[in-house]
Amino acid sequence: MKGIVWGSTFASASEKLTEIVDRYIKAGYEIENQVHSKNTHCVLFTNGDTWRAVHASDNARGNK
Repeated sequence: MKGIVWGSTFASASEKLTEIVDRYIKAGYEIENQVHSKNTHCVLFTNGDTWRAVHASDNARGNK
């Protein structure tokens, strides 16, 4: 599954994604790859699920 967490700011979207990651870990899934920088927060889990935090703006129209 691919998922996007939209937020009014990137920080709020990133915080919500961190909550989702915590739930995945509690469910027994492991993180395969995680990128967390100033402008990017993406997580890939061992079951193939990918999540990304995105700031809801005109620049983010291509994300779906």
